[in-house]
Amino acid sequence: MDQQHIVDDLRQRLLLLQKDRRANVDLIETTKVNNAEEIGKLREENKELKSKLTKLHNTFTSSKQQGKNELSTLRKEVLRKRAEYDSLKVASGKRKRELIKLGDEAKACELEAGAGMGTGAGAGGGGGPNSLDGSDDAPLTRQIRSLESKLDKAMIKYNEAQSIRSTYEHIVKRLKEERIGFDNQLTALERTVQAKQRDYEELLLLSGDASHARDIAQQQLHAHRCRYEEKRRAKEGELREKHQMIKVRKQMIERQRKKDEEKQQKQKDQDKQVIAAAPALNGGGGCGG
Repeated sequence: MDQQHIVDDLRQRLLLLQKDRRANVDLIETTKVNNAEEIGKLREENKELKSKLTKLHNTFTSSKQQGKNELSTLRKEVLRKRAEYDSLKVASGKRKRELIKLGDEAKACELEAGAGMGTGAGAGGGGGPNSLDGSDDAPLTRQIRSLESKLDKAMIKYNEAQSIRSTYEHIVKRLKEERIGFDNQLTALERTVQAKQRDYEELLLLSGDASHARDIAQQQLHAHRCRYEEKRRAKEGELREKHQMIKVRKQMIERQRKKDEEKQQKQKDQDKQVIAAAPALNGGGGCGG
């Protein structure tokens, strides 16, 4: 009964140890799963942050480069328009001077024509019958026609100059308006570049915060792993000790069982010897009687 009680006690303890071990294993597995999920979440968050940062950085870089290209193009266009404006301004001044010169020539021609006509009229009124043939007025007529031709040419040139002047004035006005528009575009692009620069700086700060959070998460993960390893080693040591105790107890029980069996066998052998010796003893007693 004592041995059976000891065996039952050991079995109960072994069952308790197995249940404890299963509970510890389940706890460790649960902790492992939770840590794996947390690690997965942190990795996904880190991946998303890296992806967002990369996209924003690429967007900022492309926008910045595009802004620089547009700014450079607009500056070149402004320089070209300014050069064109300067050349047109010079040409316009030249045309103005030519126009003034042509106007002066036209006025001179008009004065010469008026003087010639007055002289011709005086000569015609003072002439006698000999003036009817027009032989004296021939040079004056040719001079008047020449002056009229010059006047017509001067008026044509004057009209052309006026038309060219109007065209150049319109071009200059349009260039001035475009210059104002280019200045506004340049200002808007500079503001855009400044805003993109601020966004880039904010993204750098966010990247630093994300890196810091990732480092903290890695440190926490390392600490959890260390604690898990320590607990696992401690549980394994306890289980080894308990298994060793159970093994020793089993060996003791086995030795005790063997001893009991040997005693029982000896007792049986002695009983057999006694039973075998009993008839001889009984036979000897009968002869004596």
